[in-house]
Amino acid sequence: MMCSFLEIRHRRSEFFHTFNELYDAGKQIVMSSDKPPRELDGLEERLKSRFGMGMVVEVLLPDYETRLAILNEKCREHQTLIDPEVLEFIAFNVHRSVRELEGILIKTMAEAKLAETTPTIKSAARAIRTLSQDETTFKGIAVDIDKSVVVRSCDDVIDIVADYFKVPKTDLIGANRRKEVMVPRQISMYLIRHVLDQSYETIGESFSGRNHTTVLHAYNKIATELEKDTRIKRDVNALLKEMGV
Repeated sequence: MMCSFLEIRHRRSEFFHTFNELYDAGKQIVMSSDKPPRELDGLEERLKSRFGMGMVVEVLLPDYETRLAILNEKCREHQTLIDPEVLEFIAFNVHRSVRELEGILIKTMAEAKLAETTPTIKSAARAIRTLSQDETTFKGIAVDIDKSVVVRSCDDVIDIVADYFKVPKTDLIGANRRKEVMVPRQISMYLIRHVLDQSYETIGESFSGRNHTTVLHAYNKIATELEKDTRIKRDVNALLKEMGV
């Protein structure tokens, strides 16, 4: 319902007197607007002068480092671990408001929890595109949101797993026995068997000629861990989603 000129004038007068009473009583008054007091249109000069006599502070949008710090703090609040590269991607591409930043993060976490996967750059990109009000162009990294990777060979799976875990492919197929390499290697073997239905002998050949019993052990280990280790389950589900399976 539109207000008449007299009603507007009356409300401004009430506001003016309320402001003065609070000021005279030594109360703290905090006001916000999208313009400094002197640039507020349609406002009486006496109100502009009252607003301008306090401390006027310009609140700027947070820079990249601040946005990244906010995302890390929100992850701590939600007790959720997310790959730093995913947080960096969100911080780099979402910059219009803190509210939007948190909304993207929550949507990314919620979708990953629902699908029992791990948040990835691609899933974050989907969340940004869904919640963004305009056509989003992602900066600094090429992201094909809709296209799933087509896997046709052992090498295809190994490449995807190496990229996902940020492990050199040479380490994945080589003799490195560190845990951060061993688990991705076993997941690779499991996925090749599960997705491509390759024989254990063929899979072993792709990993520097390993014996088929080694591949069988890796497959059974991951199959068992999927029942009790939520982290491995999320990683495997995320990789399957990347492959369009």
